[in-house]
Amino acid sequence: AVTAAVFLQAFARSHSISRQAEELFRAQSMASSVAEILYDAADGQEAFLPALSAYFPAARQMETGEGICMYFDAEWEACAADEGAYVAAVSWQEEPVSGLWRVEITVGEAADGQYIYRLALKLYDPQEGGTA
Repeated sequence: AVTAAVFLQAFARSHSISRQAEELFRAQSMASSVAEILYDAADGQEAFLPALSAYFPAARQMETGEGICMYFDAEWEACAADEGAYVAAVSWQEEPVSGLWRVEITVGEAADGQYIYRLALKLYDPQEGGTA
């Protein structure tokens, strides 16, 4: 009976680790995809929402006005906020150097806000910063 309990506990733990690894992989992949979209649309913050909305139609501006969030269901398909199991949030802040934006992409669980993956990057908008 003790051996069976140990094996059952090991099986449950391995399932949990496998699930966490899958979530981390999906979160990294999602953050990378969002970063690529933002890089291609590096025309400043006004271009971020339209660019993301082309790929994630339910993307919406955060209430603070300085970010965008997108929700995903348990299968990582884009969905409405009330159906979301996961959330990807993009926030940005203009750097003192003209044309440079500090961007943070976090992907986490929608229910508790605990993030799974975080990606920080800087984007340059040559129209705001002049020639490089």
